[in-house]
Amino acid sequence: ARTNDTDLASWADRPMPSDARWSGREGVPLEVMIDLADETCAEPWFCVPHLADEAFISEMATLIHERLAPGRRVWVEHSNEVWNGIFPQAAHAQAEGLAQNLSDDPWQAAWRWHSRRSVRIFEIFAKVFGDERPLVRTMGGFVAVPWGNEQALAFEDAHLVTDALAIAPYFGGEWGGDERLEETRAMDAAELLAAIRAESLPWAIEMSGQNRTLAQGFGVELVAYEGGHHLAAPQLPASDPVHDLFHEVVRHPEMGEIYGDFLAAWDDLGGGTFVNFTFCGRFSHFGAWSVLEWITQPTTPREAALLAHAGGETVSPCGVPCPADLDGNGIVAGADLGQMLIAWGPVVDGAIAADLDGDGVVGGADLGQLLLAWGMCPR
Repeated sequence: ARTNDTDLASWADRPMPSDARWSGREGVPLEVMIDLADETCAEPWFCVPHLADEAFISEMATLIHERLAPGRRVWVEHSNEVWNGIFPQAAHAQAEGLAQNLSDDPWQAAWRWHSRRSVRIFEIFAKVFGDERPLVRTMGGFVAVPWGNEQALAFEDAHLVTDALAIAPYFGGEWGGDERLEETRAMDAAELLAAIRAESLPWAIEMSGQNRTLAQGFGVELVAYEGGHHLAAPQLPASDPVHDLFHEVVRHPEMGEIYGDFLAAWDDLGGGTFVNFTFCGRFSHFGAWSVLEWITQPTTPREAALLAHAGGETVSPCGVPCPADLDGNGIVAGADLGQMLIAWGPVVDGAIAADLDGDGVVGGADLGQLLLAWGMCPR
């Protein structure tokens, strides 16, 4: 179901697979999410709508437990970015926290209610799952405000029933903000990349480190529910040249190197699962978030950095090797054929990916294997 901007409270009102469309306020049916996780062998991460009643939460946990493949780990979180004032869940958390006298301070009251609500969701899911399925009880946090994350983990000893603190360690968002826009307008791509490396990246690493120390003190793991660059100025009209600058920077090889350095720093500080936002989509004045701009795009500097961080293995989401997928995008298509033709002939310096049969020559046998694998990688 939809998480942000939702008014979903009752299980009877949830989106269904039989609905005419899944693009409305109700969102995608839970059944579809579960089946997609099974199809891709993914560990699903479910956000419980902030207005969901206890019957809804129990039914949701039951459906996940019964429909999802046995043994698959499930991440569960209360809503999404409950601290973020652009979403109704933030105002709701504040109102509930004040109504329950959790604090006289609205900000602290909201964090404490988010904590209490999260714990109750964890309890319901744990009761349904029992010992039959692994559960990652995830407390949503705010990378820029460790104090709030501390409130959430400490209140009523919530950390004792929490497995992970989840933050979104983005970098570079200040360059699209109104306070620094004129400074940004005066830069070219090289200058902005240098500024990101000098200012934005150290800040993101520092804040991630502070949250890692906090999480470690409470005995929970630090994970990233989102992360990456945050070069966006959606408040500006689509024709503004700042968007073109941001898109040029995001596509630049140096951005791939920045990603590699950021991911290495994340590992060094002891961060856990890192979910990049996002995989594929069109760039616009709302942002250039996607690693790929179209699904058959051969690769990008950021994708290369993410693949290197993941070990560089070309595998399908289910861990089934897909050697003909030379660009690692999950599809064997024209881009892979192009890479094979470029490498055509004897292999000079060691093994290369295009030599699918390992005979030291990229030739007809390898082409045959690639054509047989044409299409989506096995799942």
